[in-house]
Amino acid sequence: MTWITVTDPQGEPVYLSTDGICRVRKQTGDQDRRAKSTIDLLGGQTQAATETRDQVMALLNGATKE
Repeated sequence: MTWITVTDPQGEPVYLSTDGICRVRKQTGDQDRRAKSTIDLLGGQTQAATETRDQVMALLNGATKE
């Protein structure tokens, strides 16, 4: 199992299993302005992240190459 680390809008690290991520999208709407992307997880949960969608995708791509 491979994990990545992103930062939540409050500045805390969040560890996510790459197996549990189903979509990464740009943050939209009236949600926390510090968040730049939303990560959709299996089971219908979401995680806001201060990293951009492209940064999260780069983390995912790096994790799958190891």
